[in-house]
Amino acid sequence: MNSLQQHIKQFIQPFKDETLFVACSGGIDSMVLLDLLSSVHQHIHVLHVNYHLRGEDSNQDQQLIENECNKRNIPFTVLEIDLISELNINNGNLQDKARKVRYDFFEKQLSEKPSKIVVAHHQDDQIETFFINISRKSGIMGLSAMLPFHNNILRPLLSISRADINQYALVKGINWREDRSNLENTYQRNKWRNVFLPLIEKENSAIKESVLLLIEKFQETQVILEKKVADLNLQISETGVLNYLDFDKLSDEELFELLRQLNLGTTGNLSELKKLRISEKGKKLTLQQNNFIEIICEDSYFFFKKVELNTLPTLKLKSISELPSTFNKESIFLSKTKLKGNLVLRYWKIGDRIDPIGINGSKLISDVITDAKVPHHQRNHQLVLCDDATIHWCVGLCIGKNAIAKFGDDIIHVELTKTT
Repeated sequence: MNSLQQHIKQFIQPFKDETLFVACSGGIDSMVLLDLLSSVHQHIHVLHVNYHLRGEDSNQDQQLIENECNKRNIPFTVLEIDLISELNINNGNLQDKARKVRYDFFEKQLSEKPSKIVVAHHQDDQIETFFINISRKSGIMGLSAMLPFHNNILRPLLSISRADINQYALVKGINWREDRSNLENTYQRNKWRNVFLPLIEKENSAIKESVLLLIEKFQETQVILEKKVADLNLQISETGVLNYLDFDKLSDEELFELLRQLNLGTTGNLSELKKLRISEKGKKLTLQQNNFIEIICEDSYFFFKKVELNTLPTLKLKSISELPSTFNKESIFLSKTKLKGNLVLRYWKIGDRIDPIGINGSKLISDVITDAKVPHHQRNHQLVLCDDATIHWCVGLCIGKNAIAKFGDDIIHVELTKTT
């Protein structure tokens, strides 16, 4: 007991001035965590989620935690949600949804003042997570399992076994409630906990010790991987560009870690991106994630395309009496008398043509864009200026000759102003 209390005290020492939001389910692990923390830390606030999955049992879990908090004079916040109704409305996996609800709730508690979330994951949870992640092909990060401190989450019991936690609870007379669903082998984690791992341990009593050693080594490797690709992650996040020279130097483990940092870390994306590397330019990988929607193959780099809110620039029209002595690609000068109807700025579309200055006949806008070597990720955003009959300007690339102003014409100066 003393060694466990000393361990907790040392673990949270760096956070002694912070508020610790303790995630408490009412089970033995979280109730032991609450007891340990309340004995060594002054700034504690307990959080509980009542999913109303087990009828009166769920309410009794909540009541137990509330009673314990009142006895210890600890603030207590509960989130109540009818998870089954939520799933019926929005579909999805119950465990995944419960986890998202839980951690969204936890994150909302983190205020501007220094604070952390503390959860009761322990050594046996860590071993189960390792095997679950192997089955999911989760990469080095998955095989690193859970970290003692990661993204404002503290796990002070991660080096403590379930047996030691149970012993502490018995000696201290800790009140807790047993979640009977933990005995049901419907969920993957319960199968590992109740069936697979006991069988493996029966054949190899040292399996847990071996797995913990592996996890330690994978965590060391993970730190190296994170540092190695951090600059590329920042580059892609800011510019959307990953040069092929950099890509070709990455091992599969490094590439998977880069994709993970970009929230694209699946084995499917890893495989498809490697295929895209040897595809012709213009090919793309469509993504389902929110931060990026496509990865596009360009001449010498990948472009990671984000969701964009495209707003057309504003047309600025001004009548002038004479042409300037110099011209640029940011504006054009048209003759009023040669225009047919109103000028309109829009994105180009398949089949658009322009009659460029300096050549006979017309040219497809698509060919203008190709000849100008516009990157594929920018091509859909190419603008054209037209009246009711003719395209007069492929903006920044080509000017049409049909209404171009000459000296002595009634001249309109056309500029584009970006909308802020």
